[in-house]
Amino acid sequence: MGPFRFSYIAWNGLWQARLRSCLTIAGVTVIVAVFVTLSAIATAVGSVVSTTPASTRNLVLIDKGATDYCQGQIPAVVAEVLRSTPGVARVVPMLHTGLRWKGQIVIVRAVELKDYAAMAGMRIVQGDPLRRGRSVLAGEVLARMNGWQVGDTLELAGQELKLAGIFRASGLLNSELWTRLEDGQRLLSWGDSYSAILVQASPGADVEALRDRLAASPFLARETDVGIEPEVYATMNRSFEQVTRVMNGISALALIGVAFGVYNVVAMIVAEKTHEVAILKAIGLSAGQVTGIYVQEGLVQAGLGYGLGLLGGLAILTYLNAASAVSFMSVPLTLDLASETALAAGLLTAGLSLISAWVAARRAAAAPVAETLRGV
Repeated sequence: MGPFRFSYIAWNGLWQARLRSCLTIAGVTVIVAVFVTLSAIATAVGSVVSTTPASTRNLVLIDKGATDYCQGQIPAVVAEVLRSTPGVARVVPMLHTGLRWKGQIVIVRAVELKDYAAMAGMRIVQGDPLRRGRSVLAGEVLARMNGWQVGDTLELAGQELKLAGIFRASGLLNSELWTRLEDGQRLLSWGDSYSAILVQASPGADVEALRDRLAASPFLARETDVGIEPEVYATMNRSFEQVTRVMNGISALALIGVAFGVYNVVAMIVAEKTHEVAILKAIGLSAGQVTGIYVQEGLVQAGLGYGLGLLGGLAILTYLNAASAVSFMSVPLTLDLASETALAAGLLTAGLSLISAWVAARRAAAAPVAETLRGV
């Protein structure tokens, strides 16, 4: 006879303690729903970051030792040196920083659009290109989130800016405001310096050789760090990757609560049914079969909680998507339940529940019958 032959005893025990069982199932449901939601957010953040365009034909120069090029202060003379360097097709200095607008952080990029648009895969879908003076372009996602229309006046950093057009790009670029370089230097009070410089290699030029040559220049090496664009962005995105790992870790730790809940419930059931345990053993059930009965009770509660938790998590994700309630760097996140997430939640819930229920039940089931009956 297997340890799970007497399932009817387990179901009867669940029914007799139905209030406690319902509370346990509810607790597991909440924990699984939290796991699903946090995992979906972490996955969506990583997806947005990874879609930011980068070309292996481009180099990026950032301030020496900087980990966030938004804070860079590269002297303007660096751009002039780069323009006279063989193998360089385009030099695009830029400013890139975040400004607060009505409670949210808006990323502002100041750049010469004619040079940067082709490199970034950007095109204007409404309105006109940037005009000289106080004008900006908004990414399509950012404009849609805030209900902006071409011709609107936006107030940033104490200045009024006219929205000249709306552009379409990919990744985080689609959530930015762009302005002309000279206007950005005035808007941001940046002075004659840049936060980063993008360099496009000439057709046929060896990009790695160009990078090594720039890095070997005493002047450039003193002022900047040089890297191929995808590598530089990957380094800067490590902080975002750490955020996603922390969120995944927190969501996984939440499932440990399932183990504690199941352990406590099974331990209480066994403690209350000491006499029943002794009788079951007296009529011939083995310790493994008795343990299996109470392990089933724990697994049934965990399984029902897992199923309800998945449904609850899907409902939460549907609501958050409909309300655009979760965003990252002004990009609304699309939250989906990945099959890997559902599988991981199921395996962790089942594994932790099985272990905790077995630990709680095995000690009582292993006690000698005579000793157990004397203690009743």
